[in-house]
Amino acid sequence: MHLGDFEAGASAAYNIKHQGDGVYFFLISGEAWIAGHTLQKRDAVTVTGLESILMRFTENSRILIIEVPVK
Repeated sequence: MHLGDFEAGASAAYNIKHQGDGVYFFLISGEAWIAGHTLQKRDAVTVTGLESILMRFTENSRILIIEVPVK
């Protein structure tokens, strides 16, 4: 589980720790683009099938990231 604060214009990649896991992203505040999905405050998305997930932040944002087994 990770909690991150990002400034508007920042980008980052989340690299999967265990092959086959999915990643749950919950945007606490702000606005972000994650793996093709635009998230706004209190939105969430689960991403599976990728080894690295790109995140771009269009507003100052706080995000909770949880890697979860999918099998």
